[in-house]
Amino acid sequence: MKGILTFSLEQESWTVQRIHPEFLRNPMAKSPEGIIAFLPRREDHVALPPVPIINISSHSTDHPVCSVLPDNVNIGELAATHLLEKGYRNFMYSGNQAASYSRDRAEGFFRVLRMNGYAKRVITSKPEQEQEAIRACTPPTGVFCATDARAARIAEGCRAHGYLIPQDIGIIGCDNDPLAALSCGFPLSSIDPAGEEVGWQAGRLLDQTLRGEAAPQLTRIAPVGVLSRESTDLLAMSDSLVVQVLQLMKKHATEPGSLSGLLTGVPASRSLVEKRFKEATGMTLLQYRKRLRLDHACALLKDGTLSVGEIMDRAGYTCRTRFHKEFRRYQGKTPLEYRRSR
Repeated sequence: MKGILTFSLEQESWTVQRIHPEFLRNPMAKSPEGIIAFLPRREDHVALPPVPIINISSHSTDHPVCSVLPDNVNIGELAATHLLEKGYRNFMYSGNQAASYSRDRAEGFFRVLRMNGYAKRVITSKPEQEQEAIRACTPPTGVFCATDARAARIAEGCRAHGYLIPQDIGIIGCDNDPLAALSCGFPLSSIDPAGEEVGWQAGRLLDQTLRGEAAPQLTRIAPVGVLSRESTDLLAMSDSLVVQVLQLMKKHATEPGSLSGLLTGVPASRSLVEKRFKEATGMTLLQYRKRLRLDHACALLKDGTLSVGEIMDRAGYTCRTRFHKEFRRYQGKTPLEYRRSR
């Protein structure tokens, strides 16, 4: 709603009203010029007046009207990447497979786990199977819930079974819902699906349609990113040496210097550290440092206040060609293209 109102305030001729669908069925009601609506089912638009309509519900993508929706596959990918980086190697997905958004989030989640060799270590949970799925978890397990509300329910089940969060079970949801986080009893890690941007873009497309211009049938909005909080704030590793190295890497990854210098003080040889790190994370030290640097670059690009050259320096790169090559391989676009797409 905030994004819709923000767009409307930028228009001189817009007046926005938040109304219940039943009001529109009243023959005495004044029909609006255009509608932005949550339409969970394909046929829901039939009950609305014959005016331009933009759907912002992800329950179904099979709509005859234009839709603006979060990129739910990308949301699932972010969740899996976050849990992997925290060190979880057993996983659970909890969602509602009747809903398109949940199926898409599951698709992205499983895609990343397959790429990293963990597809066979995932428990899936339907609503009626939640308690059985929780009981079947092998700690430490990282759980991705399709919504924050579902994450709150999973957290309650984990406590009932005696699991510690995040030591035994790490939980990440989606929606960045403050009420759901409060009901968890602790700060909940979540993915911000860019709801405000969805609303703003829905307003833009409705305005475009009202002016007689063609609008795309489906527009996907990239999520803002992961908001890492207490429910996954743990490196879930039994290997204390690997935990120490991970902490050093996170703290110093963007600083200049070699890996050998970064590992000074670690009570093990470089070869032993490399072996145990690869066994625990599935990545080499160089691969992990590269990911940290590129993630930092992505965050700075989203902020939008620094030049690409300044961002390259702050991410720990000294060679512009190498930075652009590695960034494009990581994100599928150049740094400038990535910034423009945010």
